[in-house]
Amino acid sequence: MRREDLEVKRTSLSDSKIIGYLEQELTLSKSMLRDIKEILRIVNAFDEEKLNTAIRDSLTIKDNISQIQESLLSYISRTSPALYHREDWIRITSKLGNVVDKMSGAIYRLEFLVKNRWEITGNIQDKLIKLTEAVEEIINEYVNVLNLLILNPSKALALRKSVAAWETKIDELYRSSIFETLKSNLSFSTILLLMNISEMLEDISDAINSAADDIYIILLDLV
Repeated sequence: MRREDLEVKRTSLSDSKIIGYLEQELTLSKSMLRDIKEILRIVNAFDEEKLNTAIRDSLTIKDNISQIQESLLSYISRTSPALYHREDWIRITSKLGNVVDKMSGAIYRLEFLVKNRWEITGNIQDKLIKLTEAVEEIINEYVNVLNLLILNPSKALALRKSVAAWETKIDELYRSSIFETLKSNLSFSTILLLMNISEMLEDISDAINSAADDIYIILLDLV
């Protein structure tokens, strides 16, 4: 086997290993999103037992994600000489780490709402749930792109457009949620918290779309 062929093979193996770490992280992130959705569903019931269960679950998930991120960064550091797209993977890792922080922020704000028994309108509740579901979909599409990066770069390149399409849809859902919140008769404090939650969910979408741009750069070298 030629030296250049060995280099390509080694690079593919390194990229595949990194993709495996990122898939684990994103799978756990989607579980955190489901916790957010569960809290949104019970937010007006003030069910602290279900709230506490969701919060405990999200904290465990965040700890597990932190361990995955540490392992990933350690792997990137060890394989740096053979890792052609090192800087791109580091940027992606950083952006996906920010996703987890935004999810945690949304959960803490929902906890504050429930524990203070600040009721929200059904319309706002529905819009936030739809926004959360859309964020899960953009993560799904991003994972699909990752899965195809090595196996079928051309298809992954085409699928990147789907991530952008979901980001546009999430922007629309975000604006709808914000406007619905602003026109409500809720207290200023409640409105502020709800707007923060909407913004954090939209920030997650932006981070995923930006990480997809980094994948796009990698893909241009592969097709």
